[in-house]
Amino acid sequence: MSDLSFLFIFENKHPAFLEDELRECRTKGLNITGLNLSDHLNGIDLVRHLEFLYCAKNEQVMRSYDYIKEVCGRYDVVIIYGTLKLTPRFIKEGLFTSQIIYWATDDPVSTSFATLPFIHVSDYVFTQTPLMAEDASLVTYLQSLTSVPIFYQPFGYLNGWKNNKLDREILDHKRDIPISFVGSPSWRKDLLLDCKKKFGKRLHIYSRDWNFLRHLYYDFIKNGVFHYVPSAKNESEIYMRSDISINSNAYGGPSTSRTFHLPVCGALQVCDFEDGLKECFEINKHVFSYKNLDSADLISKLDDLLSSSIKERMELRRESYLHVTQNFRFSSLLSERLGKIF
Repeated sequence: MSDLSFLFIFENKHPAFLEDELRECRTKGLNITGLNLSDHLNGIDLVRHLEFLYCAKNEQVMRSYDYIKEVCGRYDVVIIYGTLKLTPRFIKEGLFTSQIIYWATDDPVSTSFATLPFIHVSDYVFTQTPLMAEDASLVTYLQSLTSVPIFYQPFGYLNGWKNNKLDREILDHKRDIPISFVGSPSWRKDLLLDCKKKFGKRLHIYSRDWNFLRHLYYDFIKNGVFHYVPSAKNESEIYMRSDISINSNAYGGPSTSRTFHLPVCGALQVCDFEDGLKECFEINKHVFSYKNLDSADLISKLDDLLSSSIKERMELRRESYLHVTQNFRFSSLLSERLGKIF
């Protein structure tokens, strides 16, 4: 593997943290470089629009693609992390000199319909979603659709999420938020509203998408919930202040990087899809599970945790934190996987 060169193409809200992980990969002997796609195709959000512009030979898009093609041509293996902006047609026509790894990051339904074309123009596929449904393997499902090798690849944690804090500083951090949720309400809306009605101001929901005026009728008038969105500098700050945090995934999972972000910041995680969690965690030791979109089960699990002693929660926090930091750093997981393949 030391003779191969790798290019890691990504779009991510923590680009500096990902670059740090790639530098850590290089210390392990992996010849890998990052390319932040946001620097070259920024401002084009609709993938269908991008596909049209590419087919129409739009000057701006073609200039960006020509640069990306030239950079990719310098490397033996190109890893495309999550983005749909390098269209399947472009990959087939422009990146044929390199081996392609497509890393699907979204939920199973999106993976099946949005990223399946990418699978057919790749040499290998990673998915960070273990399940297709409550108990069906997504890897097995995708493998039935293609002869391309498919691997389950958990995201792991980015060391930058620790905000330069030592282990003890994270574990002893003041926990002044009893329960938190970070993310779009989307299809989780009823689940979160049920929890809000039960826990009131003890539950802090952080979301740019949950606009109060837009949801006034549904939240307050219909459900009796006065919703508010507290402010915070970043997700890590929220998680380090959280005693417990809710993780919710779409259809299968858990697929979100939040699954590792929460414990590395010391928050106790209550997450759906128990069978998927078992791929990386021990239930009721490293993570606590509830049935997907079952608000009664989630409320029961949150109640149980809040009813436990502070000492018990501190020990659970420590177990989860050490388990993740010792076994699931992004750079280690990626280096190990590439070492096995190449």
